[in-house]
Amino acid sequence: MRSFYLVGAGGHGRELALWASRSFVQSKNLRFLVERRFATEEYVNNIPVDVMEDVASFDNTEYVVAVGDPSLRQRLASEMDNLGGTASKLLDSSVIASESVHISPGCVICAGSILTVNISLGQHVHVNTGCCIHHDVLIDDFTTVSPGVRIGGHVEIGRNVFVGIGATIINGKPHEPLIIGDGAIVAAGATVIKNVEVDSMVAGV
Repeated sequence: MRSFYLVGAGGHGRELALWASRSFVQSKNLRFLVERRFATEEYVNNIPVDVMEDVASFDNTEYVVAVGDPSLRQRLASEMDNLGGTASKLLDSSVIASESVHISPGCVICAGSILTVNISLGQHVHVNTGCCIHHDVLIDDFTTVSPGVRIGGHVEIGRNVFVGIGATIINGKPHEPLIIGDGAIVAAGATVIKNVEVDSMVAGV
């Protein structure tokens, strides 16, 4: 049976284990993987925990990085790729997504999320619980979309962006999308009504 690693066993990792167990627990060998400095238990929620430095080979293993921080996710994904792991996808069985939604390796889409049409998710994008992403949205690599986020149509979100819980991003226009720049942070509950600069933080309206 092929191993499926959740890289990280914190709160986000434990939630992803729930979605994994709902989706493919019968067909995969589900395990947590942590760096030695975080290895405090042999099992977390009855799932075995392996230490990254102790695994001889990651050939024939799939993984998703189970951490919410975009920069840390990028580092861990790079390490797993260098060690021979294969980035996979994790979609809860309740997710609604059309055939025109492109989902790249490493992506996670959690329970209750809806992705409508003509949407593209870059590598290792995480869409958390209860999100709604509408038509013609592009989300670049390693971005995190937190629980309850609403994204309107014609929006482009850059690389390593963090969108906080309950944020709302209004529609752009067909030839003038609303753009959120690389590395930006959108605070929890914010309403974004215009472009967000690279590496900036926005809150409120």
